[in-house]
Amino acid sequence: MRCMKRSDLMETLAYELPPGTIRFNCRAIGVEISPSSDSILHLDDGTTIRSRVVVGCEGVSSIIAKALGMEAPRIDSRIGIRGLTTYAGDGHNFENQNFLFRTDKIVFGRLPINHNLVYWFMSPIRVPQDSDNSKDPVLIKKLALETINDFPEGIIEMVKQSDPISLSLTRFRFRPPWELMRKSWHKGTVTLAGDAMHAMGPYLGQGCSLGLEDSIVLSRCIGSAMRKARKENDRQTREAISSAIEKYVKERKMRVLRMSSQTYLSGLLVKPISPVLKLAIQVVLFVLFGKQFSHAQYDCGTLLAIL
Repeated sequence: MRCMKRSDLMETLAYELPPGTIRFNCRAIGVEISPSSDSILHLDDGTTIRSRVVVGCEGVSSIIAKALGMEAPRIDSRIGIRGLTTYAGDGHNFENQNFLFRTDKIVFGRLPINHNLVYWFMSPIRVPQDSDNSKDPVLIKKLALETINDFPEGIIEMVKQSDPISLSLTRFRFRPPWELMRKSWHKGTVTLAGDAMHAMGPYLGQGCSLGLEDSIVLSRCIGSAMRKARKENDRQTREAISSAIEKYVKERKMRVLRMSSQTYLSGLLVKPISPVLKLAIQVVLFVLFGKQFSHAQYDCGTLLAIL
């Protein structure tokens, strides 16, 4: 298992794009979807973008998802507090594996990034005051330490020594699998990817992986369609892209539904439920999904070059 900083991943992916590809400090506030012409994106700075293809991948509050008829994600009963702790000098002595510490009310996890830097997270039950603490690193650390005040000293010290800039508090949101099953994920040349499509709790740690899988499959489908449509007119090209997006949605649907269902059931196991119900859920998970980490062995295929 390999852990890495989100910023490092984003910078690595952005580095491969031509200069000017990414437009920063802007947010989509609306979209006009047309089956026979380009879609029009409205941005919060008053500008508009006319685009042949629109992929809504702007997270759980996606405007594109709303335009496609998706309901707002539901709020989970738990929150996530995350941080990074640096161990100077000789570093830490943790093994390169995911360490979990559970109680009835909280799950704490730790995973090294390198021999000096450690990522940690905790998932306590949500309380009303969380919204007041979500932006202030001092309040986030205070809440985190209060939450784990009876934990082993090593865990408490890790949180104490964490970098304030790295601290974040997130209210988990998710789309239930039964809603994903009955909703449309695309319309013409407009579709979704990442949390905008399949927001789910962090109970399997596969959210980012699913988003990367989406991008690979979508790029492969559209790239293949564009190669065949180079000599066609705009209408034929639009139809080819629409068919490619339909193929992308069809290919991703079963994988997403399985992951959403497995995550939903796994999330129930960390909540206060009866032992009988917990045993029943564990049996269902084993019967439907097999070994505990089998979901992480999924292969979405390769990304073929367009040229």
